[in-house]
Amino acid sequence: MSSVSDGPAGSPRLLRPPVPAHTEVKEVISEEITLAQPQNESTPEVVFDPPTMGWQAQWWKILHKINPSAQPPAFGKKEQHIRDTQEEALRQAELLAWRMVTRNFSENRMRHLTDEVTGFTVVYIGVKGSAATTTTMVNASSVLADVTRTTVYAADFNPASGTAGGRLGKNFDETISIHEFGVLIESMGDNPVLTREQVNAKLRPTRYGVRVLNADDYTLETTEQFGTKTPEMLKILKENCDYLEIDTPNDIQTAASKAVLEKADVLVFTANVSEPDSLRLLYTSMEKVRQLGLTAKVANSIALISNIPPGKKLDEYRKYLNRTDIDHVVIQKITEADFKGQFLGVPHDPVIARAGRVELEAYAWETMQAYIDLVNAEFEQAFKVLTRRYIPDAIPFAPANN
Repeated sequence: MSSVSDGPAGSPRLLRPPVPAHTEVKEVISEEITLAQPQNESTPEVVFDPPTMGWQAQWWKILHKINPSAQPPAFGKKEQHIRDTQEEALRQAELLAWRMVTRNFSENRMRHLTDEVTGFTVVYIGVKGSAATTTTMVNASSVLADVTRTTVYAADFNPASGTAGGRLGKNFDETISIHEFGVLIESMGDNPVLTREQVNAKLRPTRYGVRVLNADDYTLETTEQFGTKTPEMLKILKENCDYLEIDTPNDIQTAASKAVLEKADVLVFTANVSEPDSLRLLYTSMEKVRQLGLTAKVANSIALISNIPPGKKLDEYRKYLNRTDIDHVVIQKITEADFKGQFLGVPHDPVIARAGRVELEAYAWETMQAYIDLVNAEFEQAFKVLTRRYIPDAIPFAPANN
């Protein structure tokens, strides 16, 4: 983004008025020469920053009297330390001010978008284990619920026995599981109806306001049996919350996974830098969903790279949107029509690396901002998909990080 001083077209240019038609060419050339070679310019006065402490300050006073144009001596260690400390304090104050403006803008934007998109279903996908799929879902849902104070359900369809629930702080004895929820709906007959109060009573809220539907091991019933129940479960969940966020298993071609993907408004494909194979299989995740006939959803999805180490840039991982070989060399490129969504990243954070419970307050500023940006991206993609329009231009741009 261009700065205010430069503007979107670059640095400002001073344009001379056009030369009248009757002006001779000789006059124009003469004028150009005058502009190109200004005369009688005075040499700018050099302003020194002299030392103010120690023997260096006393020596400068003597030296300056003898030769006013002399260069002052270097600062003493003590004065240099004080100046460095003051400069660092100023830099930190400017950084804090920029962060406050950015965070305030981002959170207000999210709240504004809840008026534009009053409900959606987001599904998180990663065909490789340790692709940060669950980590992304639990953090994004926590941020969404905490900032907007809307009703957010987090449903764990990954058969890893309650991983998402545990990460959100709600284990089996603290909230209902998918299997129990399916049995409940099945017991209600052909047209099950549950009010928001009834569903909320089963899905206990976390400290950030997310209501969790915990995972079960699929061995409790066959995948086909579970798959037939899934559409009805999703229908009940969607009717009783504002935003539904779903974690999927690595096998996204089961009956249950297909039902979840078909009901999704936005897909988020995940990859983890610390698991190189998950990077390489980012394309595979997308391709498997395309094979299910959901090419339009993949094209308008979000690709998220987690655990980006310090010093690395997000664009260094953009190649994994394409098909790569075992040596991470691109062997098949996707077209713009295949993916026109958003490509985002989350930096490495030692708190998240522990894979414990969600602790938004403990994350680095950059990490928290990355998850806020992800949720805003989900709103933006949902807005495009559900309304076939783009986000209104009235929403201001975020301040540039200078």
